[in-house]
Amino acid sequence: MATANTRKTTPARTTRQRAAAAGAKLPADHAVKAEAEGELIEITVQGFDLQIDPEALSDFRLHRRMARGGGDGQTAQFELFDRAFGDQAEDALESLADERGYVSPKAAGALLREVIEAAGLGKS
Repeated sequence: MATANTRKTTPARTTRQRAAAAGAKLPADHAVKAEAEGELIEITVQGFDLQIDPEALSDFRLHRRMARGGGDGQTAQFELFDRAFGDQAEDALESLADERGYVSPKAAGALLREVIEAAGLGKS
């Protein structure tokens, strides 16, 4: 005669539920929320406390100019950096300078990408 298994089971928990139970902060799309509420996004990247206007960094015309490349595209990249860092742009560049005082475009681009990702703007 077979015996019935009376073991009590609970439904499987999702990763999100386990994270919440452990006290983890659940991810949020900062850019969408800020844009919907007309707020600035506050982030800290490499020691720089920034207030990002998601609309200013998501401006289609700016991205179109960047995509076109050439001189206009490079100018647009500089404008995007300045929009992201505001009055801290020179300090940010100085923090990237090598021992001779030069800042590589690769380092500046990497820092800008880090800001965009931290603000949740790199998602489409």
